[in-house]
Amino acid sequence: MKSRLFTLHQLITTYHHDIKKKSEEVNSVNSYMEKKNFTDVQYYPG
Repeated sequence: MKSRLFTLHQLITTYHHDIKKKSEEVNSVNSYMEKKNFTDVQYYPG
C-alpha cells in the first residue's frame, strides 16, 4: 500500500511540475485572455 501511495505521489508531483512548466510558457497569453474575458465572467458567473 505504501509503494502504491508513493507511486501516486510521484505521478502527482510530475503532473504538477509539467503543468507549472506549461503555464510559464503561456502565462502572458492566459493573463491577456483573463483580462479580456473578465467582464464576461462577471455577467456569466459559473
